[in-house]
Amino acid sequence: MELTEPQGAVAKTAPAPPVEERPPRPRLGELVATNVTPSSVQLRWSVPEGAFDSFTVQYRGAQGQPQALAVDGGSRTVTVTGLSPSRRYKFNLYGLWGRKRVGLVSTDAVTGEGDTGTRLWPPWVPGALGGSWTPRDVGPSGH
Repeated sequence: MELTEPQGAVAKTAPAPPVEERPPRPRLGELVATNVTPSSVQLRWSVPEGAFDSFTVQYRGAQGQPQALAVDGGSRTVTVTGLSPSRRYKFNLYGLWGRKRVGLVSTDAVTGEGDTGTRLWPPWVPGALGGSWTPRDVGPSGH
């Protein structure tokens, strides 16, 4: 026995639910240390593609213990405070996208000496004399 559809009947299917497109995976750019003082470092980074939910900055504190700072996803700078003078720090920055860590960028910074504020390089000394020298024109004979 063969089953057939009645004449004129048309098979209908329900429309497929809309596919929700996920935004592109974000990407971290360069991490740079700026405004370095004896007790703090400002970190600045870029996000050339996409958007992160938040960021995590990791480093080791003065006693070598791991430290982590949570940073809002819309921020592109953070100032790390409570650092020790004349010490090298390595900072790692991760982006968080959903529940995943995405990307890792790192930079090193050496805090300044003592509590004298931001360092200028090359050093500038108030009242120091500057000068220049230009050889005199001695003509073609060289005398």
